[in-house]
Order: sequence, then structure tokens, then C-alpha cells
Amino acid sequence: MLGFRPAGFFHIIQFSRSFPYNSSWRIPPIRLPQHFDAERSLDKKTTFTVFTGIAGTGKTTALLDLYRTALRQAQSTALPGMTLWLSPTNRAQAEVRNRLLDDSLDVVFRPNLFTFDQFADEVLKTAPQAVAPCSPAMQRVLLRRVVTELARQKQLRHFRSIARTSGFLDLVSAFISELKRSETWPEHFATACAQRGGRAGDRELVLIYERYQQALLAANVYDGEGRFWSARTALADGHWGRFANLSLVVIDGFTDFTEAQFKILELLADQVGQMYLSLLTAAEVARRDLFAKTAAVLKRLQRLGTPEFRVFPRESGLQAAVKHSQSDGAGIAARALPPAIAHISRNLFVNPREVSRSSDADGVEVVAVAGSIGEVRYLAARVKQLLLEGVAPDDIVVAVRDLDEYAVLIEEIFSAAGLPFACEAGLPGSRLAPVKALFNLLSLEAEDWPFARLMAL
Repeated sequence: MLGFRPAGFFHIIQFSRSFPYNSSWRIPPIRLPQHFDAERSLDKKTTFTVFTGIAGTGKTTALLDLYRTALRQAQSTALPGMTLWLSPTNRAQAEVRNRLLDDSLDVVFRPNLFTFDQFADEVLKTAPQAVAPCSPAMQRVLLRRVVTELARQKQLRHFRSIARTSGFLDLVSAFISELKRSETWPEHFATACAQRGGRAGDRELVLIYERYQQALLAANVYDGEGRFWSARTALADGHWGRFANLSLVVIDGFTDFTEAQFKILELLADQVGQMYLSLLTAAEVARRDLFAKTAAVLKRLQRLGTPEFRVFPRESGLQAAVKHSQSDGAGIAARALPPAIAHISRNLFVNPREVSRSSDADGVEVVAVAGSIGEVRYLAARVKQLLLEGVAPDDIVVAVRDLDEYAVLIEEIFSAAGLPFACEAGLPGSRLAPVKALFNLLSLEAEDWPFARLMAL
């Protein structure tokens, strides 16, 4: 999870097992334009620039400099809104917004900083065919109705034992979402299932998928991924709205794109004068499977037009420290990494079977502590000690297995210890005062309003 670095705080982070993805996103049916091929080749080869490099090499900083220049030019000609910046998450968007203004740009109008979702929603606001978004809760209700109706009609014989369970609904919802992200519509899925023998389970999944799509069409709504296909159709038909006069587009922080997002990128590349993308990759890849998605994106972009690549080899602070830790004599930096940390940084993305054992474990300490409370108390004591020794709070990071599990303990124990911290997890609803009051009220009703409890309330 990426976060900000406010001065005077150290950070609580949780390492995610995969790229952040909202599994509740869905795609609705969409009318594809006649002129839009699945493997569309552009009439003209578009020139755009791709920034590549590992994290911390300055890609976003360089893009911000270009974006500020374009914003200043737009303001000097009284034509705001001619630029577009797309970020993968709300957090990344907020970070760009916080970094945008500097001494060279103290005010800006219509900077057009969006996530891809927000950009699609803005396009659909001016689309001639009005469609409404379907919330994740309503999507689930709709899918549950479809499954329940099919089960009542005894058309789900293969899944009859689990058809009415929440777990089955979760699996079907994720499966349909995956199909839609790869642009596999119900008729395509039915054809693929028929080619492998038309098994009973496959036929029932096809039926659920078809009924779900029909329900979306009947209600004239789009689900999460559907916003991209609807936006793509609107743009392909020439309905650009407030984005009709774009001169610069920046796509920063993505590692992969869905099929619909690729189609929108094709349209943007045709529409604008300059387009910049940044991708996370390394010049020397120890394990190519770790960057397979990025490699696929680069190949797709090469089919899109004629990309100009700018590699950012500038060393990050971590790389520089590792290099210094390997030098001798006067070349050793004052803040060189300990041998064990340097060894981990060099082999972090190497196949574990190929990693040699380090001869020096200095810098890594393993402590056995009983229970989660004991862990957090130990961490609070160590952090307090570091602060008393003069370590800056902004240089301290705490990583935990599950942020939701530890957030409450961190808040209680770190606050009691007087430690300034920034934790990215929100408070659970059960700890909010209005929710507590509501539960107390409901418990009074359940206990027939006992006098002692009522007076305490």
C-alpha cells in the first residue's frame, strides 16, 4: 500500500500480495462501433513517450515537470483544461495533486487529475445515451436475483447444492468480472464452452452470465468495468465533451491495462498531440516473470504507434546505499546499508532457489514475542527508543502482516506511548461513537430496557 510521507510521522504499511484491484468491478453489455476492430490498426502511427525504470528513479517527478509546463502554457493562453493526468488509484492521484503546485506554479485551474474510473465517468456525463452506474451492492443484489431465479426454475442442477450460498455468489461474481476484463462476452464464452464439450457446469455458468447481462441491459445501467466500455463507445463516436481539445495526456503509475482501457488509450493517442506513459520495469531483470505484465504492455504499445523510450537509470537512495555498502575504504558512505539489508535488496526479486546464504546477518534481528499485543508493545518500545536516540520519525516504517488486524492495537498502544504515527487503515465501524450508541440502544431493546442499563446510557 502506497502512502504519503508527512513530516514528523513514521508510517504503518501493509505489504499487498498482489496489485491492488477492486474485485467488485463489473462490465455491462455495450454496443461496439462498427469501425472499431478488436485488433484495430491506426491509420497513422502515433508518436508517444514511455518512461521506464524502477521505483524511485524520478519518472513521476519528470512527468510533473512536463505537466506544470503545459499547465502554465494553457493558463497564459486562457485555455485551461487542455491536459489530462490519469493515475491508477485515488491515493496516487492525491499524491500527484499534493506535489503539483510549486514555486513555478502557485495556482492552477482545471488540472484534470483523474483515476481511469473518474475519467470514464466524466466522459459518460456528456454522452448522448444516458446510462446510470450500478453500485457494487446493487450488482450483487442483481446477480443474486438471477441465481435465485435460475435455481427456482431448476436450471442449476450442477450447482444446486451451493447455488444459494454467498460463497458461490462471490465466485460467480469474480468469474464474470474476469471474463469481462478480457472482453469475453456471453456469446464468446458460450462458444468456448461448447468447444470443450459443453459440460453441465459450463452451461450453467453461461446461463448465469447471459441472464446477468440481460438484466443490466433491461435496467440501462453499467457496472464497474462497464463504465470503460461505455466511455470507449462514447469517445469512438466523437463525444469527447470537456476533453475535446486535449494537447497533453500523462498516464502514470500503471503496471497493466484491461482491454477496455487499452482501447481508450488508442483513442487518446489518436486525439492528443503528446502522450506520456510511465511503466515500472528494470533494465536488468533477474526474473522476467515478475515483469511479464509490463513486457506485454510494452509490446501492445509498440503496436499502437511509435513509442520513444526514456530509461531512468538514475539510482534510487536504496541502490546508492547498496553500492556504497559494497565499496571499500573511503568510498563507504556514512549511511551505507548493513550487510544483511544490502543482501536482501540485491536478491529481493531473485528466484529463492538461486539465492546464496549471506555470511553476515548484521542489520536483521529476529525477536520472538507472544501474541499480537506483545508484538505491538515491543514495536512501540523499539520505536520510542529510536526516537530518543535522535532518529527522525519520517525515517521509521512499520510493516505488519494484516493492517486491519493490527490497526486497533497500533492506535491504542502507540497513542498511549505518545508516538506520532500515520496509519492508513480506517477505524472499524464498531469503534465509532454513533455505531456504539446504536448497538447500545439495540441491546437495550433486546434486554427489555433494564433500568440500570437505561440510566447508564
